[in-house]
Amino acid sequence: DKIGSFMEASDCEAWLDRWIHNYVTSDANPPADVRARYPLAEARVEVKEIPGKPGSYNAVAWMRPWLQMEELTTSMRMVASIPKLG
Repeated sequence: DKIGSFMEASDCEAWLDRWIHNYVTSDANPPADVRARYPLAEARVEVKEIPGKPGSYNAVAWMRPWLQMEELTTSMRMVASIPKLG
């Protein structure tokens, strides 16, 4: 419902960043019930215009879940292309 409603990439980036932070807790050592409600330790979203393609954007989301297994720490990076409408 947000496609076409943003004037600038920075507006979209700010909205997505606020949205993803609904799943992040700033507590450095949260209990299990808080980790279940807020599964991410860190997250951020970046939206940039694709060079040479005005009106088309790449959205990159960085997420670090609380999930840890002994010596393994997990982090994820997701890239989505947002094509120009029309």
